[in-house]
Amino acid sequence: MTITCRAVTACLCALLLGASGCRLVTNSRMGMQIKVNKYFDEDGHTYPELDDAIFRLKMRVSGVLTPQKFVKEVGVWIFLTAPHDPAKMPILLVHGHWSGPPVFKELAESIDTSKYELWYTYYPAGLDINETVAMFQINLARLANYYHTDEVIVLAYSMGGPVARQTIATADPSLKLPVVPLFIGVANSWDGSMKTNAGAKTAITADPEKAASYGAESWKQVYAGAPFVRGMFRHPLPQETEFHMIYSFGGDDPKIPGRDDGVLHEASLARKEALAEAASVTVFDQPDHQTIIGHYLCIKRINEILGAFEASRSASPPPTP
Repeated sequence: MTITCRAVTACLCALLLGASGCRLVTNSRMGMQIKVNKYFDEDGHTYPELDDAIFRLKMRVSGVLTPQKFVKEVGVWIFLTAPHDPAKMPILLVHGHWSGPPVFKELAESIDTSKYELWYTYYPAGLDINETVAMFQINLARLANYYHTDEVIVLAYSMGGPVARQTIATADPSLKLPVVPLFIGVANSWDGSMKTNAGAKTAITADPEKAASYGAESWKQVYAGAPFVRGMFRHPLPQETEFHMIYSFGGDDPKIPGRDDGVLHEASLARKEALAEAASVTVFDQPDHQTIIGHYLCIKRINEILGAFEASRSASPPPTP
């Protein structure tokens, strides 16, 4: 392990879970039009669990291959699995391509829930990333406003890193997103993925009327050298956001030149612009891309970063507004 330190609108429905858990009402106190989701009970007391059918592989694959259909049937979510506690700091977990909330199961079990509560994202990873970002910005701003939450920690895995970074860095000030004092990225595709290069050539834009796309729209954006990838760092992170990177070289894919994690190449995992923003960079040689987020070394490092964050806040509490 190596650790180095450096100074450092969508027209689609925005979904949120209020204090009533899975009861998604059609008229919120903020005037939002909320889609009632058919997958969960509406008794006001039932919260989704990570092993619910909606999060299983078949649905996650649908989010990649037919993202517009996923949006119509499921939506783009930020949700809780337990009642909100205003005394706890939220941690927003952003999954990546082909994955979903269950990928954070081992990590979630390690988080000190006396101090933190977990906010999960669920989105179709095949959707145009700019659309996903726009909906996350709306959802996060409205959910934070609903809960009177001023700060949210963000932790993002794989392609969730670019999604989360753009959500934080490109938000219109008028949306009034909560402050993100801490952003942790794990195995992120900062310079795209060589494995999506072939897919990008066959990906087509979905027809919303037919609710189908045969190939992920996002593949056009996350292949190595794509315009979206090249422009990803055009907007800097806010000054108040402390960024930490974690990745590994635990893969050995002969189709990827140089070091890799089995999915992403070194130039993507360790893009120089990302390294320049990072307060710390942690590199492992054991886990591969698919297993790093649940690997004990990664989980240990995440909790170390959270511990250091807590200590720094205790030593110098934020000024009173």
